[in-house]
Amino acid sequence: MGTITILDLVLVTKTQDGDVVVIEIDQAEDPTMFDDLEGDVTRILSDQDALAAGEALDPGNTAAVIVWENTWARALVGAIRDAGGLLVAHDRLDAEKVNEALAR
Repeated sequence: MGTITILDLVLVTKTQDGDVVVIEIDQAEDPTMFDDLEGDVTRILSDQDALAAGEALDPGNTAAVIVWENTWARALVGAIRDAGGLLVAHDRLDAEKVNEALAR
């Protein structure tokens, strides 16, 4: 079992002219470059999601938009349940906040 499982991934480019181009993995020039990723792309992201990401880009830039599952957490959640517990909340911290906290 890996650390994460990729559930969906698209490449989004904003051309110099401001047009947004969305490339699904199976449409990439060389889709084999994604062969080592664990998971099946399930098209969770909608066209609107990808276009919104593209609109946020500066012209001439490309982004990967990824939906993933923290596969490592399956065992943790299972252990909590097996012990009679219940996971009631979870959150995600961005790297900047983590680095600020570690720097204190």
